[in-house]
Amino acid sequence: MENKFDSFMKIVQKEAAKSNKCFFINSGEGHDFETETMEGEDLFGWLIPIARKKEFISEKSSSNFQAEKWEPFEKFAIWSEKDGNIFVEFKNF
Repeated sequence: MENKFDSFMKIVQKEAAKSNKCFFINSGEGHDFETETMEGEDLFGWLIPIARKKEFISEKSSSNFQAEKWEPFEKFAIWSEKDGNIFVEFKNF
């Protein structure tokens, strides 16, 4: 059985996939929520095109990760609730 945060991350990744991208979390940003089946918060990270996913993972796991190269992909994943459903929107601030 998946945990409540994994359920939230499925929504985050499904939204990212709509634009052929994948979201990689850097940090939680507060604005927490919890339901019977899900929990989460606003997130900060990188919204990476699927075509560059392996490149990002390789560089992120190396000791010389150059964050400035990936700055254009930095996004906030902001959740909202409507009619009992959780939605995620990617934003810049």
